[in-house]
Amino acid sequence: MFGLGLWEITLILVVSLLVLGPKRLPQLAKQLARFVQDMRRAASDIQMQFEEVDEPTPVHDEHKTLHEAEAEAEQQAEQQAELSQTPHDSPPKPKL
Repeated sequence: MFGLGLWEITLILVVSLLVLGPKRLPQLAKQLARFVQDMRRAASDIQMQFEEVDEPTPVHDEHKTLHEAEAEAEQQAEQQAELSQTPHDSPPKPKL
């Protein structure tokens, strides 16, 4: 875990038993276990939040390029020319 072997862990347990005593050692172990559990849960929550974040959507340029604007203007001019060339049939006037 932290590069500790069996002898190092045993030494830490013996020293903590001598320093804290048999009454406080179980309480400290529970607190330490609770702390480690809370840290793991917090790390897991943070990891899930990063995974939930979607990839940023690409920004679409709302402005037309010069080529697109010229093509659209030409198309509108052609449509207007076609409309001006077609004869406008006006409805016959009613006779009174």
